[in-house]
Amino acid sequence: MNQTQKNIAEYQQKLPHLKEKLATAILLFVITAAMLITSTFAWVALAVKPEVSNIATSVATNGNLEIALSTGTTEDSSEPNPSRVGDSSLDTLLRNVTWGNLINLNDSRYGLGNLVLRPARLNDNNILENPLYGPVYDGSGRVVDMNTNFGYSTWDGTMNRFKASNKLGVRAITSMTFGESGEQNVYNAKLSAANDANARFQTNYISMASNQAYMDALASMMTGYMVQNIIKVNSSAGGMVDDAVLKLSDLRQLYEMYETLIGLFEEQAGVYANLLNLQAEINRLPNLSITAADIRLLSYDKSAKTAYNKLIEMGFTTAASAKTTTIIKDIDSFLYDYHVLEADIDRIDDLIEHFTKQNKTSIKWTACPVVDGTSTRLIDDIINNLTNVGECTITGGDYKNLKIKSVGATAALALKNVDCCDTKITNGILYNLENRSGARILAERLSMSVGTTIGTQTITSNVSTSATDNYFENERAEIAKVIK
Repeated sequence: MNQTQKNIAEYQQKLPHLKEKLATAILLFVITAAMLITSTFAWVALAVKPEVSNIATSVATNGNLEIALSTGTTEDSSEPNPSRVGDSSLDTLLRNVTWGNLINLNDSRYGLGNLVLRPARLNDNNILENPLYGPVYDGSGRVVDMNTNFGYSTWDGTMNRFKASNKLGVRAITSMTFGESGEQNVYNAKLSAANDANARFQTNYISMASNQAYMDALASMMTGYMVQNIIKVNSSAGGMVDDAVLKLSDLRQLYEMYETLIGLFEEQAGVYANLLNLQAEINRLPNLSITAADIRLLSYDKSAKTAYNKLIEMGFTTAASAKTTTIIKDIDSFLYDYHVLEADIDRIDDLIEHFTKQNKTSIKWTACPVVDGTSTRLIDDIINNLTNVGECTITGGDYKNLKIKSVGATAALALKNVDCCDTKITNGILYNLENRSGARILAERLSMSVGTTIGTQTITSNVSTSATDNYFENERAEIAKVIK
């Protein structure tokens, strides 16, 4: 065998081993490439939404673990109980609130196994309400903003989710943002429905104000109050002014107007319920709900804020609750006005019955029945609740924003020469209603007739309120910011 043949034989012997080495090298290359692709994908996934899940939690020491435990005497109690001793025979949740050397937080009732950790930074400017800053990512995973939509929550096993809670105990800090566009669309749809409901309320209110018979009756009542309680009292020439007259026809129109107003208040309670329920849903409180009827039945006190505090106790908050001009802050005033309307419509009915028994279609204002135990005439009290006549202002000629309570015979005679004055209702139920809803009325060219010894003097005036606020819109706009 020559040298060439020897070399060929040697190469043929080595060839199978070279193939094995080459296959191994190729396999290593494939594995390396796969690992590189996988790690790259993992980096991208981590960059978009970094999180850590499946967390096991416990707190332990070699000796006694001393934690300042709440006395539990009240829900808001923060003072530690100095003498509780650990008892391993108790249920886990009870054992965890006694002195011992181990606190086990793995119990499913705490829900901590359902937590997902995400990057966050402490919000030391508002640690009690919005304790964390969380990153906001764009589509590529870059942090583009920080938000504070985080709050304290406890695990609700029935709903299988964390819900916002201020109760003491084991709590988590959870996001209040809406990661799923479908959920956001639902909230936007519900907010839009609440907005539509308030728009319908505004339309119905304006429709009521467009009823000429209602507005003429209202003007007649305001004029009667002004004549009898202001002009005849303020002016040395008051004797020249005739006593005001209360007409049965005006009372009947006023009764119908009050029926409409009460219906509007009940409609507005429904709008409020929609917003409160939406905010509860946004705050992850699906079991918390309230109806319009529930709102109307709340106990109330304008000074003590009884209804407002009850709603807070129930768990309701609103996006704009820090503002003073929102539906939740105004709820006691709303309920007060509603129940005043209910009482006053019964009193109007009593006055109508008074006319019927006397078989009269009109009586002098001074002959009206009085409120029990007082010298205040029923009709004065009713119309004052609605419009607070004395605080209304009138503008015309040389008089600018003259309060009705300051009008005398001289001013009345001067104002009757003005083509059309401008009267503003600055207080009372109508004024409050417009501030809550954003609705505005304008009753044009109403006649306020004053009888005198020289004939009837008529003042013509547009009537509206001076309301400028819109509590509903304040609330709606704040909620819209949260679900944007």
